[in-house]
Amino acid sequence: MSGLHELLRGIKADAPKSDVPLAPLLLRCLGLGPDPRFAELTAWASRELRGYGPDDQVPQYRTVRALVAAVVEIRPIGLQTWIFPVSQLAEELREHFAETLCLT
Repeated sequence: MSGLHELLRGIKADAPKSDVPLAPLLLRCLGLGPDPRFAELTAWASRELRGYGPDDQVPQYRTVRALVAAVVEIRPIGLQTWIFPVSQLAEELREHFAETLCLT
């Protein structure tokens, strides 16, 4: 069996396993790079490893809800940290915050 077939077989076997670290698996995907049949896969793996650029379309799974964290003093208790979604802010404050963040 060729090195390419062996590499592909290993990637396919390890991809569904939750105990296999993602970064080494993505690096193995980059090893498929010279073969044009895997150009889309290697481009995706490269973006996942190195980050998405300003012109790249960021996948939906990399978008998360933004949260606001506030440290509030409540006497006599002291300081407390409150964390809540942007949607809970007053409307006049909401316009200054993003509701979602892209993890690039």
